[in-house]
Amino acid sequence: MESTIISLLTTVGLILYIAYEKIILPKMSASDVESARGTVDTVMNIAQKFELIYKMADKFVILAKKKFSDGKGEEKKNWVIEQLKKIADTLDLVLTDEDYEAINESAYVDMKKDEATK
Repeated sequence: MESTIISLLTTVGLILYIAYEKIILPKMSASDVESARGTVDTVMNIAQKFELIYKMADKFVILAKKKFSDGKGEEKKNWVIEQLKKIADTLDLVLTDEDYEAINESAYVDMKKDEATK
C-alpha cells in the first residue's frame, strides 16, 4: 500500500517535472522557473518523508508485536502511532489521527501477509 502511494507521488512529481521542462519552461520567466523548481522539490521532499514514515511503521508494528507480546491490540496500535507521531514531528510532516491509523493498519496488514508467506 505504502509503496503504491510513494510510487504515485514520485510519478506525479516526475510528470510535473517533464511538463515543466518541455512545455512550461520555454514560456516562463526566471522567477517562475525557480518557483516551479521549488514546487517539484517540495513534492519530492514530501514523498521521501512519507516513504520514511511507512518504512518505520512496518518496523514499529513488528517491534510492538515483540515488545507487547501479552498486550492487547489497542495498546500496540497506540504505541505504534505514538512512535510515528514522534518521527512525523521531527520531519515537520503534518498528519491527522486518521492518517496515522491508516498507516498503522497498512503496516499491520503487510506484517500479516509476510507472516502468512513464511
